[in-house]
Amino acid sequence: VNFKQMPKYINSADVGIALRSDNMGNNFVVTTALMQYLACEKPILVPALEATKEIIVDGKNGIFYKPGCSKSLALSIKKMIANKHKWNDMGRYGRKTVQENFDHKAIGNSMSKALIDLYHKN
Repeated sequence: VNFKQMPKYINSADVGIALRSDNMGNNFVVTTALMQYLACEKPILVPALEATKEIIVDGKNGIFYKPGCSKSLALSIKKMIANKHKWNDMGRYGRKTVQENFDHKAIGNSMSKALIDLYHKN
C-alpha cells in the first residue's frame, strides 16, 4: 500500500492491533504502524513491551496483551470489545500522545534540550 494511502486504510478499521514478539529488538522499537494508528485516533491492542509501555497507557489509548500469548491477546480483544463506548476517547488520547510527544517539532525540542543538557555537563 502506498504510504500516502495508509490513513484511508487505517480509518476503515475500528481498532488497531500491533503484533510483536517479545525479543530484545521489539523492546526498544516502536513501529510506524503503532504511531499511525494513534495518529488516526484508533484505539490499539499492543504487546506489553518496554517501548510500548512508554507510549500506551493501558485502558486510556490502548490495551496491553502479553506478547506471544494468544490467550492474553484473546482476552484483550474481548476487553476492547467490552469497552467499545470508550473507543472515541481512547482514539483522541492516542492522537494527543502522538502530537505532544512524537511530531517533528516535539522530537526536535526534546533533542535540543538533550544536547543543551549534555553541553552544560561538560
